[in-house]
Amino acid sequence: MDGQIWDVRISPYQPRRSVDANRRLWALHQLAARHTGHSADELHEFCKMKFLPHRTVKIGKHEREVAERSSKLNKRAFMEFMEAVESFYISELGVFLGDFEENRK
Repeated sequence: MDGQIWDVRISPYQPRRSVDANRRLWALHQLAARHTGHSADELHEFCKMKFLPHRTVKIGKHEREVAERSSKLNKRAFMEFMEAVESFYISELGVFLGDFEENRK
């Protein structure tokens, strides 16, 4: 493989969220969206700002708060985020997903 440059990195393994966990989060957002009239994307952005760490990004004279991306969370942090979202939807909106597998049928 002449002429190719390789970049190899070794770092501690960080388990990522599962596909099912991601589906459950978006099912929560969809259910809340039907209840509130907001889009699932709007609710996801709202919950990221409410429950995830955020930082200020400055570009030129403009500053904005941006939340951490949920896709970058490790498995534990993602589960904590999802539990916070679900608790918020239950307590503030009366929206409850229940057993996700049952609702998928």
